[in-house]
Amino acid sequence: SSGGNIGIGTTGPSAELDVAGSIRGWGTLRLGNESGTSEAPQLTGMVVRRINSIAALGNQVIARTDTLTLERENGTTGGWIIRYPASASRFVIALMGINSSGQNVNFYTTVSTPPSAGTVAVFTEAQNVVHFSGSFGNTYSSGQHVTQVTLTRHGTDNFWAGTVTTTRNQ
Repeated sequence: SSGGNIGIGTTGPSAELDVAGSIRGWGTLRLGNESGTSEAPQLTGMVVRRINSIAALGNQVIARTDTLTLERENGTTGGWIIRYPASASRFVIALMGINSSGQNVNFYTTVSTPPSAGTVAVFTEAQNVVHFSGSFGNTYSSGQHVTQVTLTRHGTDNFWAGTVTTTRNQ
């Protein structure tokens, strides 16, 4: 402790908690003072992680919510799908993309209680999307999760990298 500060991996902490090294937590992560809103945040925690996707095989789950999964379209370098189960509650998919020519390629849809399981093609190989960002999940039911994802690749390369931020354990 230095002036009331606590250091982990450092003998001279410069903040109330100063960690020099990796951090892993199990449980809820809450940042900010949570004041100024009429609805308190859910206590479900948050996951932030890096995505590295190189395999263009089907059923490769890249990110998920309670019922939806973001997956590579089988056999393509630039195709992406969202898979959903039968009777999934109301969900939203909103993704904003850019192709290699700099043109916007956006995708938005809502689905309410589908009678059977299925997939939604959010981007196809032919669209040549090189970057996309957005969210998907259940925005209607309390306690459900929404996942935000950002992915980028170089040209028509097979390697996608980015981040996922979600309240759903990945």
